[in-house]
Amino acid sequence: RGGGGGGAMQWDDDPELADIGPQSIYKVVRALKKDDHGAYNCLASVVADASFVRDVCARYPNLPVFANLRCGLWYVDPETRGRRTTTGDDHDDDDDDDDRGARSDASHAASDAVGTCYFKSTDGHCNNWSFSATRLNLHVAEAAATSGGCVVVDATRSSTKRFPDSLSKTIPVWAETLSRAVARRRGEPIDNHIDWRAGPHLPVWVGDNERNSIAALMPAFEETLEGVFGDGAPDDALASLAATLAKPLRCVWASRENANSLPCLGAGEQSEWDGDFVPLVLVTASEPMARHGERRSGADGAPYAYVPGAGDDEESWSRGLTPSAFWANSTEMLNAGPRGCAAVVDRIVGGNEGVPVTNAGGEEDEGGLGYEPAPCGGDDSSRLAPRGCYQEEGARRAARGETPLRAGGVRLLDAFGVSLALGSAAALATEAVWERVDAVLYVGEDTPPLPPGWAGNEESPGGEPSEKTSEKKAPRGYPKAFKHVPMRYAKAARRDVADGLDACLHFIRSNARGRTLVACKDGVDHCCGVATAALVDASGEAGPVSKDAVRRRLADVARAHPECRPSRGTLKQVFNRMFEMRR
Repeated sequence: RGGGGGGAMQWDDDPELADIGPQSIYKVVRALKKDDHGAYNCLASVVADASFVRDVCARYPNLPVFANLRCGLWYVDPETRGRRTTTGDDHDDDDDDDDRGARSDASHAASDAVGTCYFKSTDGHCNNWSFSATRLNLHVAEAAATSGGCVVVDATRSSTKRFPDSLSKTIPVWAETLSRAVARRRGEPIDNHIDWRAGPHLPVWVGDNERNSIAALMPAFEETLEGVFGDGAPDDALASLAATLAKPLRCVWASRENANSLPCLGAGEQSEWDGDFVPLVLVTASEPMARHGERRSGADGAPYAYVPGAGDDEESWSRGLTPSAFWANSTEMLNAGPRGCAAVVDRIVGGNEGVPVTNAGGEEDEGGLGYEPAPCGGDDSSRLAPRGCYQEEGARRAARGETPLRAGGVRLLDAFGVSLALGSAAALATEAVWERVDAVLYVGEDTPPLPPGWAGNEESPGGEPSEKTSEKKAPRGYPKAFKHVPMRYAKAARRDVADGLDACLHFIRSNARGRTLVACKDGVDHCCGVATAALVDASGEAGPVSKDAVRRRLADVARAHPECRPSRGTLKQVFNRMFEMRR
């Protein structure tokens, strides 16, 4: 308490401090740190970092851009999202072309969404190096092969590191594994002047011991990848990549320190890249800090506390905000200042609840990965490269990159005599989707929606579907054969997927002559698990089901539906139940 007379103000005379009361230094420091990581400081930091990402991407206008989930999506603003280019044969009837992810042609540009990918930093942590058979990201390799390279954006929360482990080690190991697999498929040596097995090519800050340990694991990583495509089908995704990848994949790292010395990769009027590898430009959006709580000034001169990699910790400050909702309202949020920003975020999130959020390109966005989409809508681009929706022409053909999942888009899957359409709950509320499928299977836990104006479906008290409703086919309001098999997420129920698979597979078999829409809440988890089980069931492989068999079928699903992201719990239940059925 301030002492002295002479009318000196005491600390509790200030109305903003009157309710604070006595505080320990520990609580004060925590409060200050929490304030530094508030919504305003994080969003202002995102804008500053996104400006650097935009400048780097502008150097390579002919290369497709991929945001590494979840963090990277915050740093690729709508201006950058419109830079991706497409090939002139995107609408060719060839199934192989339909199945490609992000693609690019340097001859012309077209407005489209930024691609997304998912490389986990944990796969690159020291002594935990691994190659994930469930996060193949083949659409990134195909885009790089077709375009002559690509850009991948991510960030790190570390105040001292420049690059997250996803960019330092996970992607270089992934690139080397794919390059070696392509070399094996095509027969070595492919080119006497290029060594396809010279890697892994890691950044200079990775120590020799770690570098040697990773190199010793490369044969095992190759075997893991070959296990996914062990059936050797001539039209599998790896064979497709082998047909287009002319040089091995190799990484180039871009940060603020070397932004002015990046290699010329055919940008602008410069000549095409003539190096002996296909470059993957790995951009880290964050910048190391000189000290904690470092203050900086925004474009308008307003000060803020810089937070590196704010997008990597969005749950602690975003208040349900998604990247697309932010970029659509960024000016209003930042103009509100530190004291008013949170209120503006809450108003926008609350006002958008249940309403799809679109970006500048008219695409809907869903802000996360591996957790429930925020209430303000979804960010379909948060699930790998957006692909496919129904077109008016072509009865059951999907056009790549048109309608996001959360806007009712679906992805077509045809394999082993099984014809499926995979989508989110929004597809059930889209009348055009119902007109183009023959049966509908919903594996979400909530009440199935209906297109506007349709009759309501039967519900039990409290709005939850009863067991009786779930077992009925074509209830009132559904014009096609319909079945609801409720499945909760693995963290809430560890047996729902396994217990419901029998009913799901029976329903899919009963509609084998037509196309069955399989939908779940987000269109990337349970429906993909069910589709994987359906392909395992229809593949006709003899003997007990193996984990490699499940991975191969998951790769088939991912090829048609690049956004698919079944959780580990979902895949575990699929394997366990299919193993029990075949035993």
